[in-house]
Amino acid sequence: MAEKKTRRQTTPKAHPIIGSELSTKTLKAGQQKPTVKGDKSLPSPAKRKARTSQTTHGEPLLKKLLAKKDLHLKLANEMDITSEFLAFCQTIAILRHPEFGCPWDLEQDHKSLRPFMLEESYEASQAMGSENPKEICEELGDVLLQVVLNAQIACDNDQFSISDVMRGITRKMIARHPHVFLRPEKKSRLSPEQVLSKWEQVKTEEQKKTLGQAKTKGYFKQHGIDKIFPATTRAYKIGILAQKINFDWVSVVDVWKQLKSEILELEVEMTTAQSEAMTPELLHRIKDEIGDIYFTLAQLCRHLSLSPEVVASDANEKFLSRFQKIEALMVRDKKTLSQSSLEDLEKYWREAKKR
Repeated sequence: MAEKKTRRQTTPKAHPIIGSELSTKTLKAGQQKPTVKGDKSLPSPAKRKARTSQTTHGEPLLKKLLAKKDLHLKLANEMDITSEFLAFCQTIAILRHPEFGCPWDLEQDHKSLRPFMLEESYEASQAMGSENPKEICEELGDVLLQVVLNAQIACDNDQFSISDVMRGITRKMIARHPHVFLRPEKKSRLSPEQVLSKWEQVKTEEQKKTLGQAKTKGYFKQHGIDKIFPATTRAYKIGILAQKINFDWVSVVDVWKQLKSEILELEVEMTTAQSEAMTPELLHRIKDEIGDIYFTLAQLCRHLSLSPEVVASDANEKFLSRFQKIEALMVRDKKTLSQSSLEDLEKYWREAKKR
């Protein structure tokens, strides 16, 4: 009986776009297909049964909080969440189906999708800065596509599923918010700063459990600083970790002094470049000094509670916005870029800054 109940819960509904025939034929839970070379269909019933038994574990802390009568959550309709997300997961599963799927989607793996994950994340971040709800909604959908597609690839390879992804992040959020879920009868009185401190404490404890060899990896590596991040974000994270061991500037004024010192060192090398030939050694020294400036700028942002990536992104957008104004001014004057001199562009730039 338990097995039948589990299968009944996990059997996908008809796909709202493609219809019941294909979705039932290709995605029906419990269906066992012949094993052939290159077959990327669903796992065997035995594997699926074992996986399903793991996914039925509830979160008692979450259930306890949800049972509160005075807890009013502002959510989309629960049935909509369930049906729309299921439909999306079915869509991706069909795209990855070896018989009915898309050739491009079938060729993808985690490594090939890395550039798309980065690109979509950046585009979502940019949209979030625009404060345009429609654009934000669309870009978040593109990020979700990458999450579900990568999870489907893992599912095809019997590694994990989107359910595992959601269960893992749900448990992580509950574990890292004990001030909310361990005390559901009381409102949290922690400040945002105290919440961040608690978050880091729980995170550190988790890392100690998962990294038995942490001491041999070194302080920064054991905290994941060797992971792939944009350069300025990585510099920012290095600064946060350095601050925790008191290897940091005391105040933002000290960071500013350090930045000015780094700029002076670059000026020395650039002065040398003006009077001497640009040798590989000199170029290397200049590169190092520019790198020091970038790193210190990231620390200045950190001490000002600013994200260096957001600061840099906003500066890019400001330039592009001003240039659009320049182009509008040129249209007004019936001029083109190819017809304009540097002096013309400088004049338009100054006018654009005033608008």
